[in-house]
Amino acid sequence: MKRLIFSLLIILSPTFLFAQYQIRGKVIDGKTKEALAFVNIVANDDRVGTSTGIDGVFSFNAPQPIKTLKLSYVGYESQEITVNGGENLLIKMKRTSFALEEFKVLPGINPAERIIMEVVKNRKKHNPEKSLNFKYESYSKMYFTALLDSAILNNPEKIIELDSNDQEAIKWLEDHHIFMMESVTERKYKQPDKSFEKVIASRVSGLKNPTFSLLATEIQSFSFYNPTLNVLDKAYLNPITPNSINKYLFLIEDTAYSGVDTVFIISFRPRKGKNFDALKGLLYVNTDEFALQNVIAEPMVQDEGVDIKIQQKYEKVEGSWFPVQLNSNLTFNNLELGNYKMMGIGKTYLKNIEINPELSNKEFGYVETEIDVNATKKDDVFWNSYRGDTLSQKEKNTYHVIDSLGKAENFDKLVGGMEALLTGKIMWGPVSLDLNRFIGYNDYEGFRLGAGLHTNERVSKWFSIGGYGAYGFGDKEFKYGGDVDFTINRKNDVSLNFSILKDVAEPGVVRFYDYKTPLLSAAGNRVLYLSRMNNIDRVEARLKFRTLRYLKVYVFGNQENVEVTDNYFFKKRVDATTILNDQYYTFSEFGVEFRYAYKEKVIKTLSGKYAKPTNYPIIYAKIEQGIKEFDGEYKYTRYTIRAEKKFHINNLGRPSFYVEAGLIDGQVPQHKLNSAMGTFKFKSFLIASESVFETMLPYEFFSSEYLHFHFRHSFGSLLLKAKKFEPEFIITSSVGIGALAYPGLHDGVTFNTMEKGYYESGLLINNILKFNFSSFGVGAFYRYGPYQFPKASDNFAVKMSIGFVL
Repeated sequence: MKRLIFSLLIILSPTFLFAQYQIRGKVIDGKTKEALAFVNIVANDDRVGTSTGIDGVFSFNAPQPIKTLKLSYVGYESQEITVNGGENLLIKMKRTSFALEEFKVLPGINPAERIIMEVVKNRKKHNPEKSLNFKYESYSKMYFTALLDSAILNNPEKIIELDSNDQEAIKWLEDHHIFMMESVTERKYKQPDKSFEKVIASRVSGLKNPTFSLLATEIQSFSFYNPTLNVLDKAYLNPITPNSINKYLFLIEDTAYSGVDTVFIISFRPRKGKNFDALKGLLYVNTDEFALQNVIAEPMVQDEGVDIKIQQKYEKVEGSWFPVQLNSNLTFNNLELGNYKMMGIGKTYLKNIEINPELSNKEFGYVETEIDVNATKKDDVFWNSYRGDTLSQKEKNTYHVIDSLGKAENFDKLVGGMEALLTGKIMWGPVSLDLNRFIGYNDYEGFRLGAGLHTNERVSKWFSIGGYGAYGFGDKEFKYGGDVDFTINRKNDVSLNFSILKDVAEPGVVRFYDYKTPLLSAAGNRVLYLSRMNNIDRVEARLKFRTLRYLKVYVFGNQENVEVTDNYFFKKRVDATTILNDQYYTFSEFGVEFRYAYKEKVIKTLSGKYAKPTNYPIIYAKIEQGIKEFDGEYKYTRYTIRAEKKFHINNLGRPSFYVEAGLIDGQVPQHKLNSAMGTFKFKSFLIASESVFETMLPYEFFSSEYLHFHFRHSFGSLLLKAKKFEPEFIITSSVGIGALAYPGLHDGVTFNTMEKGYYESGLLINNILKFNFSSFGVGAFYRYGPYQFPKASDNFAVKMSIGFVL
């Protein structure tokens, strides 16, 4: 979804209302044909206002006939036209020879900065999510088309010169969009952070699956007042944050009027020599409480794959400034239709806004965004009640043709595949296929092929049954498992699960039910170094529920049989004179596991739920109690806690950390100890990972009590940026310390302990090369401290880094 690019749309501005004589028109860029918002228009030498309406349309009433219009707009030549009556005018404006981005040297104190400081002072008051409870409904419409050259479109002779494919494409695009979708949502918000939005209607050309309609709410931040602004999941420094005048240059470009208030039109862009994730554009500041009335913004440096511009419009609702329209304009640079870039245009209108309504905490749960099961079943009467206007013939053609094509080509399967990347499941009639079961690889099993499925809500909303099977070509063993899950309470996510499996598991690793390696993350590369596995048979019962909104709890009991597959054995004392070199164990245990993700946002689609990244640390904790009842052979208590967090610090980059600590009280085999995750091999081709020790050998250290800390700091492109070459610099550091109780009970393989502390640091340079959606770089890491290798060169690890560019 991130690679869709949306066109610049127009935010409305207020106009003066007169009576009797009316004139209508539309203002566009004479070269690109893009509609222009906020164009200052003077009629009969009396200021009338600015262009308003959708797509640059304006409509004015005046007490006397309008004979002349004078238009002015930042970055365009002023223009005067003669008006004959109230005809529909198409006014084309010509760009000036200078660009908005050029610096202007002004003497004395910059008056624009004084205005911006007033906006900053009032930012919390005008941020609805910081100062208000509210409800609203929204209508969104987005369509996708090709970015055609207006010089060709307006010249039939040039069209004839094109090849037949381009001619057919132009002819088809005159009557159709490539893709189109609409949605209607209801949202309510209660201070300080309770939010719920429900998609009550969705229509997507060629698709029955409504998930794609969520895109409209994911492109830009709801409010322009947050310290950082998210545009296509990338964070930018807001120009109206404290001390922003040290980073951004502000200039008053013009003034307009809204009733008795003045509107200052202020341009902004990063100051010369300042390198940070910055925006540029225009702020329309109303002197009524120094609030934003309109915003036009775009990244100062656009992404290679996506160009994006956003617009927001605010109005006073029940005495408070509130967003009423959000528009987005994105252009694909890497996706083309024939020889033309693809683009998309999105508009979202907020209506039926209620300020500080009565809201109960019971109206909010852990799901923040949900798609109604009847969202795709709304009729035209419903849709027309939310549309500002009826569909154009071009839009009707798009639905008719693309719906037919989507049915014939089964477009829903393609969207289902995209959704599977988020939920991990592919809907297939009454069952859902488990995406992670199809293919895998690790150093022990080699390639692992298999399949897994579970029944979905088409069978029952209250239970699911499923299983999996897999074969490892390295160990030449077949694995299988099955489970049944009963939903007890959907609102609080209460369920009861029973499972059984025969598979393999890595020794010395604590597994959390809800911990998943991030999609397309380098952390997944760790499996390349996973070379030890034990055979396991396990039966388990597990109760899951949510409490305190963000806390997920698992209570479990299981029995597990373990067979060691390498030379390791545990010296198990049978009696006073007999010690058994044991490679077969039975563990019976019960315990509890916690996952706390403060302010995590959960999205529920028709096929499943997935969580968006939270801005706070995610904490995992687990307590396991081994017992000697029910055929258990070992009594122990194992405690584990894990936390991870990714930050964004303005002007510094993105630091992150991963920390895990654990303790096991009791005499247990190596399978229940902790193995520090090492990913280094001598004389091998190496690929960098995350949250691991890059210079440590696999299974080099085992501990019964330990602390591991991994730190990364990405500078992004802050350190070096040269045209399209933007390498990402990352520094890393890892520390591990641990101890092993009862070391004499372990034999058969050699390993070390790290009471003295293990240390390593490194440097990664990502994005040196980019190919389609993949990127390649290099990393160098150094091992130092008490556990250095004797040979200096053995302490260095040079690895390739592989990433994905979205």
